[in-house]
Amino acid sequence: MSAAQQPGSDPAGEVPVSATARQTAFPRIRSPDPAWRGCQSLASRVVNHLWPWTRHNYPGLREGVYLTLGRTLAWPTVYPWLRGQVEVPDWALAAFEAETRARALEGLCLADELAAYRASQARRLRHQPGKLRRGGRVTDD
Repeated sequence: MSAAQQPGSDPAGEVPVSATARQTAFPRIRSPDPAWRGCQSLASRVVNHLWPWTRHNYPGLREGVYLTLGRTLAWPTVYPWLRGQVEVPDWALAAFEAETRARALEGLCLADELAAYRASQARRLRHQPGKLRRGGRVTDD
């Protein structure tokens, strides 16, 4: 049986491609999380604090609110809070405050570590006369 005679084919004789076959033929390419996501270096911890999601696993505003509030209410209840149409209840304010303080404290601790690391690098470079810093490397020039 030729393609023109198959059921579901068009009169021109071409067999239509189903959406499933198209998805199989051209799968969406997703890059995995970067290898440094699990690393515990200072730079990795700072980047993960500032931008905790990759572009592929970003949960979005709703998920962030639900994680903070413990999924205790529906989005139509939260949305008017964000628009300033309804007062936010005290228990939700307390949850937002606790999350904000925890993130701020983590950020301040990382900032202190960065300052200490920068100071140690500056001391180390001062004790190496004749060396130039280029892009984070110390070279002899």
